[in-house]
Amino acid sequence: MYGEQLRSLRKEKGLTAEEVALRVNIGRSTYAGYEKERRKPPINVLVKLAKFHNTSIEYILGLSNNKHSIKDQSDLSIYLSNQCLYWKGNPITDKQIKLLNDLCENIISEKVISD
Repeated sequence: MYGEQLRSLRKEKGLTAEEVALRVNIGRSTYAGYEKERRKPPINVLVKLAKFHNTSIEYILGLSNNKHSIKDQSDLSIYLSNQCLYWKGNPITDKQIKLLNDLCENIISEKVISD
């Protein structure tokens, strides 16, 4: 699973395996082994790859369908735009998400003005 994820992330950036390997400071054949799942990347390499691709280790390992990094997940505007959200078990509609975005924008803008 992680090999497919790595290959897909690399192709999204239009890079070769060699280019990714150079950018995360590992050997080309080592990286190719990860994509072919002949080798298992150690945690320090997974961290480098996740940062490089701006995603999470969980996504690379196939444990999450959420491609966004932890940083993106903590940005409320990104979180609201990329999630299927619920309130007390009820789905939040696109219209309601837009209202939430507008409300947050107004609150943050007002805070900046009042500071």
